Amino acid sequence: SLERQILVGVLFEIRLNPENSPVVFADVGHLSAYPGEEEVLFTLGSVFIIDDVCYEGQVECWIVRLSLATDEDYKSIGHDLQIFQSTLD
Repeated sequence: SLERQILVGVLFEIRLNPENSPVVFADVGHLSAYPGEEEVLFTLGSVFIIDDVCYEGQVECWIVRLSLATDEDYKSIGHDLQIFQSTLD
């Protein structure tokens, strides 16, 4: 059907290390409307690193594997943004 061609399933798998990230997050799975769903809220502006993207044919969806950015990633991003800004001036 036309709808099936336009809509695609995507599952995000997020790896995180609470000791190595400046991002605040909270497990709110116990508040979810869907029992058993592992739901997590992240601070606005959280940055994720794309580790892998692949299509899983058995479940007919894309799997996007992400890692929560570390302190070092944030420093690197800040440095890159400064360099970019200086090229615009």
